[in-house]
Amino acid sequence: MDNSINKIFVKAFNQGYLLAKHNPTIIEKVLLHKNNGIYFEGFVTGKKINDQERKISRIDEIEKLRLNKEKDRDLKQ
Repeated sequence: MDNSINKIFVKAFNQGYLLAKHNPTIIEKVLLHKNNGIYFEGFVTGKKINDQERKISRIDEIEKLRLNKEKDRDLKQ
């Protein structure tokens, strides 16, 4: 990819990531209008990365809750 295409991809990635983070309803509507361009590819990739990070964060929260629950059980015994 040349430099101008990289810039477009990065800009779209950032916009997709932030939109997925702050307004997931709107990004789902935007993604209904599929496109094969580099901007759309960056936008979709940004959303995917945000989704993955959100899942990892939720898994981490669940693990913390499990650990706390186990500690509470140990204290009660």
